[in-house]
Parts: sequence; structure tokens; C-alpha cells
Amino acid sequence: MRFFKHLHYLLKPKMGNYGKFILPLSYANHNVKNVVINTRKPSHSTFFDVSHMGVFESKINNNSIKNISNLLNTNINKLIPNQSKLCVILNKKGCVTDDLIISNVNDEKFRLVVNANNKDYFRKMDFLNEQNKVIFALQGVGSQKLIEDIYNIDLNKIYFMENTTVNKNIELSRCGYTGEDGFELYLNERSGYNLFNELINLSKSNNKINFGGLIARDILRLEAGLNLSGSEFNENKNIKFNALNMNFLVDKRFRIENKNILISNYKQCKFYSEKPIRLGSIYNIDKEVGFITSTTKSFNLNKFIALGYIENALINNETLNEGLYVKDNRDRNNTIKIHSDNFVKINYYKK
Repeated sequence: MRFFKHLHYLLKPKMGNYGKFILPLSYANHNVKNVVINTRKPSHSTFFDVSHMGVFESKINNNSIKNISNLLNTNINKLIPNQSKLCVILNKKGCVTDDLIISNVNDEKFRLVVNANNKDYFRKMDFLNEQNKVIFALQGVGSQKLIEDIYNIDLNKIYFMENTTVNKNIELSRCGYTGEDGFELYLNERSGYNLFNELINLSKSNNKINFGGLIARDILRLEAGLNLSGSEFNENKNIKFNALNMNFLVDKRFRIENKNILISNYKQCKFYSEKPIRLGSIYNIDKEVGFITSTTKSFNLNKFIALGYIENALINNETLNEGLYVKDNRDRNNTIKIHSDNFVKINYYKK
């Protein structure tokens, strides 16, 4: 909560630790269950202050193209003006240490939006300049109209993972922070204050504007099957890139040249159960076959859901799903099932 503490406190936040930060977990007048359910309803929009994340920029030139392409194992030359791309940072063992979104802004600069706890990693790079930006996420189908009304703009031709600039100093990216249609806005402090304050005032008469903290964010992301940095991967987890089932994140050339280090013993899977799912080992007929990395109660599904990993060699075993279980708090077996598709329908605004 780097900016606007007094505005946050108008919403009566419950604060908690998130890595090196103390951030709003929820808000008194915006029940977590209601926020999670409402965000996926038509016409609703949910505001998240994600200013604890980092924004780094670099002018587009031959040097930045080379350095960033090497950093992200992808050809940044392919990124057309005002387009964004999800990328990952890999270590020398082929393990994912971080993910980020990079954007080509007006063919003038690259903008990297990075996870909060890894900002020091990017501060060491002399080709990147850290920006003191406010970052807001507005998520849900109602977000487009809300932004259009506030800024008097038309966003119909801005599609998923595309960018535009509003009023010269507000940058906007249409990206699915929660699996829903939505936007991230990058603003200076004055513009950020004006937007946050206006949304609070509008919410007094518009019950389709919600305010979410970290708890709602994590539940929504897990419902959408989206990875959480620090849970599904970080510098301390030995998670190979191929385990994420997201080969589009790095160039094919890199995957071919580094095939040996990218081989993974695990594949990421989605799980569900009628009972709470604990973090830790997954078993099949008393043999450990994987592990759970994130878990929550899904309010939209009314089930317990989780992300985790299963041994790669067992994935195609037709009988595997009949014998999977985790241990509960009393060391009893709790049956879980692999969910073959997304938990919820993804609603990105695509062409």
C-alpha cells in the first residue's frame, strides 16, 4: 500500500503480510465471498490496488531488444506496438523463478510489470529504469464501461493483451488479472488519487463497483487456474518450465536448444474435492506421486480447489484419478480429483 493510505482506510481494510509488504487482505464493507462472486457477474467491476508491484521501462533500441530478449528467452522484436506478452524468467536449470508482463508502448519503450518480491532482481539491470507508478487493476465485464465513462474514451477496439494511452499520462493494458475481462492502469500519483477517489464516490450509489484485497485476488486467480508467483514457482522451488504447460511463454528456438534442461518430471494439474485440500504431498495407493502448491475454497463452484503437480509418467494413467488423495489435518485420507479443464470459464476480450 505505497499510495493513498487514507483512501484505503475509508474502505476499512483488514491488513496482513505479503512478502516484504503489509497490504489489504479484504475490506469491511466488501465481503470476500461477495467480491469473488460479483467479479464474475455481468456489469460488475472490482478494483484492486496492486501498486506494490514494480514497473520498469527501457527505450526501444537495439541494445534493449538484445538484453530483454536474452533475459526473457523470447524474441521481443516480434512484439508489435501496443501489444503485451506474458513472459517468464528461467534460471540455468530451466526452472521458473518469476513471471512478468512486457509491453511495447507506442513503439517507443518497453514496459515490464514485475512481481513485488523480485523488484531487487530487476534493479540490478542497467538497461532498465524503475518507475514510481501507481498500478490499479479493474476486473470484470463492467470494467470497460466504467473506464470509458470516467475518461470519455472508447475501448471496443482494444483487445486482450493490447495497450493504449489515455490523456497522455495514463497507460492502460487490457489483461486478465482474474480470468475475467479487465484492465491494468499505470498512473502518476495525482491521476491515481483522482481515479481511486472517484471510484469510492461512485460506489456509494453503484453497488456493482467492488473493492478487493489479496484474499479475493488469490481465490479469483486460482479459480481461473492462474499461477501465483511464490506458490507455483519462485527461486526456491525446483519447478521446470515445461511443467507449467505454457510453452508459448518462450521461443521455440530456445526450447529446442535447451531441451535437455527443460525436461520435467512433473506436470501441473488442477484438482478439486468436497473437503478442504491441504498443501503438501499427493498420494496414489500409498505412493507419493505429486504435491499441492495452492489451495482455496471456490465460492463460484462451492468446492475446494487446488493447483499442484503430478509425476509426468503417471499423467496418462487412466486409473490415476480414482486413487488420488491428500492427508487432512488429522492425517486422514481426503480424496481429490484431477479437473481436466479450467475451473471457471475464461472471459478475456479477444478478437
